[in-house]
Amino acid sequence: MRAVALALVLSTLATTGCATRSTSGVAIGLGVVTAVTGVAIASGDGPEPASPDDPYGSFDPDFRPVGRAIALAGAALIAVGVVSLVQIGDEEPEAEAAAPPPMVDVSLDRDTLAAYEYARRGDCAAVAAIAAGVRRSDPWYYREQFASDPLLAPCLR
Repeated sequence: MRAVALALVLSTLATTGCATRSTSGVAIGLGVVTAVTGVAIASGDGPEPASPDDPYGSFDPDFRPVGRAIALAGAALIAVGVVSLVQIGDEEPEAEAAAPPPMVDVSLDRDTLAAYEYARRGDCAAVAAIAAGVRRSDPWYYREQFASDPLLAPCLR
C-alpha cells in the first residue's frame, strides 16, 4: 500500500502543469495519475499462500487484475485528452482566420461618413466612387462594414 501512496503523490506532483488547456489537460493529468496508480497496484505482491496452521483459512484477495484495469482506464483518459488537444489545435487557426483585423484605418471611417452624406442626398455615383476606393484600401472593411450597411447598400446594387 505504501507503493500506491507514493505513486499517487509523485504522479500528482508530476501532472500539476497538465491542466493548462481546459478539460484536455485535466483528462491527461487524471489519466497519468490513474495509470500510475493502476501500475503500482498491479505490480504489488499476489495473495499470500494459505498457512497450514490456520484452520479457517485467510482471506487475502489478489488486487493485481484490478490494478491492470485501473491502468487501462488511465491510458484511455490520456488518449481522450490527447485527441481533444489535437482537435483544439486544428480549430484554433480557423478561429483566428475568421477574426476581423484588430484596428480599422481612420480614413475608412471618414470615407464611410462621406458616403452616408452622399447616400442621403441620393448621389449614388459618388457613393460608388467612394466604395471603389474603400474596396481597394481594405477588402474586409468593404465587405463586412461598408457594403453591408443598410444606408449604403441600395447605392451599391
